[in-house]
Order: sequence, then C-alpha cells, then structure tokens
Amino acid sequence: YKVNDPENVGLGYWSHNIRVAERFKPTPTTAVTGALTYEFNSKQKDVDFTEASHLTFDYAASYNFTMGHELGLFGFGTWQIGDDKGEKVVQLNDRVYGIGLYGSYW
Repeated sequence: YKVNDPENVGLGYWSHNIRVAERFKPTPTTAVTGALTYEFNSKQKDVDFTEASHLTFDYAASYNFTMGHELGLFGFGTWQIGDDKGEKVVQLNDRVYGIGLYGSYW
C-alpha cells in the first residue's frame, strides 16, 4: 500500500466483521432470517484516521409457493457506534436503512 497510489486495492486499513445469523422456519413454506454484524477497523496506514465501529442488523422473511416460486421481504439497518478518530473526522454518525421486496419464478 502506498498513499495516493492508483494500484491500491483498499484504503490502507484492516476491517474486521463478526457475524451471528439465524434462520427460523415456522412452517415448511415460510422462513424468517436475521443477522447481526459488528465491524471494527484498524488505523489507516500513513494517514491519521480510524473509522468508527458499526453495527448492522439484516432481516428477511419469505414465502415459498408450489413449484419453487418465492416471494420475500428483506432489509437492513446500519449504525455507527463510537466516533471516528484522527484528522479526517466527520462529526455526524452514520445511520443507513434499506428495505426491499423480491420474487422468483421458476
């Protein structure tokens, strides 16, 4: 890694994710899934900046019709826990949410 080198693959730091997930099938045709991810990061190389940790919750529910057809709902929420450290600090904490529908037809 070299600062401002276009050959860099990342931003010069390690990001670690610890994830726990569970799937529950209350009936043979329905499923509910949830996952919790904790992300923490190392200091960026050659830069005075460390990104704060984040907590993400992913969820989904689906219904399976006959012949393999499926309809589902999925979403997520990500929250920054803690503060960024260093010169490039942004005072606002990240909060991102999303939701969507999906379907499959075989």
